[in-house]
Amino acid sequence: MHHEDIKAALRKKYGSLKAFEEAHALPANSASEVIRGRAVLQTARVIARELGVSVIEVSPACKRQYDRLVMDYTSVNLDSHRLNVEAN
Repeated sequence: MHHEDIKAALRKKYGSLKAFEEAHALPANSASEVIRGRAVLQTARVIARELGVSVIEVSPACKRQYDRLVMDYTSVNLDSHRLNVEAN
């Protein structure tokens, strides 16, 4: 997604990027950082949810962080937890 499209969509809904950040309790200027191409995964995820697109479309710079997060989540072996073993 083009950075101007992201800014326009957020401004249409919230009036300003600052108002968007305040509405979602995000760090100051984090939306601007994402729009400039810096990797701020937390803010990129909120923007992506607001716009109905993927995190990578909003911020390609977050791809490595996002892939690592997804890989860590999918590699969890729930069967190895001691409570699950005792239940069997």
